Amino acid sequence: MLAFQYNLIKLIKRVIKMFDNQNRFHLSTVKVVFIYLIISILWIAFTDRLLDFLVSDPLLLSRFQTIKGWFFVLATSALLFWLIKRLNRSSNEQSDHIKSMFNHAGVGILHLQEGRIADGNLTVSKLLGYDIKTLTGRAFVDFVHPNQQDNIENALESARNKEEGHVTEAHLLKKDGSDLWGELVISDVSISDKPMQEIIIVDVSEKRAFEAYTNLLLQLILSVEPAKDFQSALRSVLRNICQELHWEAGFAFTPDQQKDVYHKEVGWHTEGEQFEEFDRLVSEYTFAIGEGIVGTTVESLKAQWVEDLANDERFKQKKDTTRAGMKSVLSVPVIADQSVIAVLMLFSTRKQPLNNNLMRFFSGIGSEIGDKLARKREQELLRKIFENIPVMITTYRLDLEDISVNREFEAVTGWKNDEIPDIDIFDALYPDQKHQEEVKQFMANPGQGWKDLEMVTKSGKSVQTSWTNIRLSDDTLIGIGWDITERKRYQERSIRSIIEGSEQERKRVAKELHDGLAQYLTAASLNLESLHGALARVDKKRLEQFDKGLKQLHYAIEETRRISHNLLPRAIEEFGLSHATESLIQDLEADSGVTFSYLENIEDVILPDPVKLNIYRILQEGLNNALRYSKCDRIDVRLILEDDILACRIQDNGMGFDVHAKRSEDSGLGLISMQNRAEVLKGTLTIQSKKNEGTVILVEVPVNKLTVTGVLKNGEY
Repeated sequence: MLAFQYNLIKLIKRVIKMFDNQNRFHLSTVKVVFIYLIISILWIAFTDRLLDFLVSDPLLLSRFQTIKGWFFVLATSALLFWLIKRLNRSSNEQSDHIKSMFNHAGVGILHLQEGRIADGNLTVSKLLGYDIKTLTGRAFVDFVHPNQQDNIENALESARNKEEGHVTEAHLLKKDGSDLWGELVISDVSISDKPMQEIIIVDVSEKRAFEAYTNLLLQLILSVEPAKDFQSALRSVLRNICQELHWEAGFAFTPDQQKDVYHKEVGWHTEGEQFEEFDRLVSEYTFAIGEGIVGTTVESLKAQWVEDLANDERFKQKKDTTRAGMKSVLSVPVIADQSVIAVLMLFSTRKQPLNNNLMRFFSGIGSEIGDKLARKREQELLRKIFENIPVMITTYRLDLEDISVNREFEAVTGWKNDEIPDIDIFDALYPDQKHQEEVKQFMANPGQGWKDLEMVTKSGKSVQTSWTNIRLSDDTLIGIGWDITERKRYQERSIRSIIEGSEQERKRVAKELHDGLAQYLTAASLNLESLHGALARVDKKRLEQFDKGLKQLHYAIEETRRISHNLLPRAIEEFGLSHATESLIQDLEADSGVTFSYLENIEDVILPDPVKLNIYRILQEGLNNALRYSKCDRIDVRLILEDDILACRIQDNGMGFDVHAKRSEDSGLGLISMQNRAEVLKGTLTIQSKKNEGTVILVEVPVNKLTVTGVLKNGEY
C-alpha cells in the first residue's frame, strides 16, 4: 500500500514536471490548491475503499486508518513543500524572464518618480550612453536639449492621471554629445505600490535624420535660386546647414585659378566675439590641392569628418580653432561637372562623433547643390557681363512684360531699370504709334537679324540704335542693341559729302557742257549753215550728206543741252520742286510715249535746297528705272504733304522685280543711291514689287525735321 501511495505521488510529480518542462503547465497559487484538492479527494476515495476491502477487523481497520492519516499528512506536506518551492522557482523564472525582456526590449524604458529617473533598462542605457547607476536619481529633462526642456516638462505634467499615454517627440543629448531623436510615450504606472511615470523611448533618429536631411536639401536648393549672386547663394547654404545641425560656423572655400589654391569666399557664424575673430583669421587661410582638410577634400572628392581637431595633423591652424572653441569639423566638396567649385567647411564647438547618416547625406548633397551653385555663378558672370558690357541689353517675356535693362541701356536712354515697371516704356521710347507697333512686332519675333530703330530718350533727345534679339530655352527673350547715333551721323556726313561732291561734279560737268561743248557745237552749226547757200554747185548726193551731218550736229547740240539740264536742273532753283518734277515728267512722257499722271500739293511749300535736290534725284532715278526696265505703259507720280510727312510716290504697271535680289546685285546701286538720299533727309525708302504686278517706290520724309532751324545748321542738313 505504501508503494502504491509512493508511486501515485511520483506519477503526479512526473506529470507536473512533464507539463512544466514542456511549458504547457505553469504553477500558480490557484493551481497548487487545485492539485492539493484533487490528490486529497483521490486519496480519501481510493484508500478508504481499499482498506474496507482488505481489512474486516474493526480494530485493525482503525489502526490502519490512523497510519493512513499520518502518512497523508506527511505526504501532502512534502507535496505542498515541493509545489510551493516549484511555484517560487517558476515565479522567479518569470520575474527573471520579464526583467530580461525589460532590459533587452527594442525600446528604451525609464521609470520616473517625481520627474527623476528611478529605473531604466539596458536599451535606454545604450541609447543615451550612460549606465543605469549614472542615470538613476537624475532629472529626465537633464538629458533633453535646452530648447525642448520646457516642452518635455509640460508633456510629463500633461501625462499625469490620464488613462492613455501622452506621445511626443524629444531632442535628447547623448553622453558623447551627439543628438538622439526619440519618440516618447509617457504614461502613469504603479510599481511596488509606488506611483511612477513610465517613458518608452523609441529611437527615431534615422527617420528624423532622413526627414531633416530631405527638408534641408529642399531648403538648400530653394535658397540658392533667389540668391542675387554666387556669394549670397553660398552664404545661404552655410547658414541653413549650420542652423539645422546646430554647428556654430561655416566657411566656403573656392578655387583661385591664378594661384592654384582654394581661399575663403564667404562665411557664416553665430553671434559671438570669438566667432567674429575666427572668421577674420579664416579669411587668411589658403589650401593647395592635397594640403590640409580642404585640399584633401578637393583631391579625394569626398567629405571629410574630423571628430577632434586637436588630434588631426592635417589641420595646421589649431591655435585659431582652440581660441574659438572649435572641436570638430566637417568638410564637404561642392561638385559640378566633375570639378570642385567650392568646399564647405563646417565647425562645431562640441566634439561630434562620426555620423554615417550625415556623411552619406553630404556625399550626395555636394553634387545636388553643386549644379545649382554652378548655374548661379554662371548667372552672376552673365549678370556682370549684362551690367558692364558696352552694349544695350534687355530681357523680357514673349508678352513683352517683365522688362529688365542693363546699365548701358540706362546710360543711353536715361531710364533706370527700377523706373520701367512704373511707366509705359514703349510710349516713352517710341512715341510714334506706327513705329511703336513695328518695334513690338520685331521684339516678339526673334531671329530677324538686325533692325535700326529710332528711340527717344528720357530727356527727349532722339538716338539712332540697331537691335537684334534671341530666344532662350525657357522662352526668355534677350534684346541686344547698339547706339549707332554717331555712326549714323558719320554715315550721313559721308553720304552727304558724296552727294554734295556728286552734285558739285554734276554742276561742273553741266557748266562745261553748257559753256564749252555746247557753245562749240552751236558755233560749228552756225558756220555750216552759212555755207549751205554756197553748196548749190555741189552734186545732190554730196548735198544730202552735208544736210545729214548738219542734222546730226543739231541733235548733238540738243543732247548736250538735255544732259546739261539733267545734270543741273535750273527749274528747281527757279520754280521749286513741284514745277521741276512736272517739267521732268513732260520731257520723259514726250520721249518715251508712256502715259504719266502727276498729283501734288506742295506748290506753295518752301523746302530747303538740299531737300528739293535730293527728292528730285530720287524721282529721276525712280522714273528712269521704270522706263528702262519695267516695260510699263503707265506711271503715276505723287508728291503729297500730309500730317508733317512729305511723301514721294512712284507707281508703274510694269513687269516688277525681286527687290531683295536687286539690292544685293551690283546693278542695285541706283536703289542704294536712292536709299542714301532718303536717309540724309531723315526719311525712309520703301520699295514694293512683284513680278507682273508692277512696282511702288515710296519715300517718306518728316517735314518737322526739315525746317530751316531743325535741318540747316552750320550749312548742313
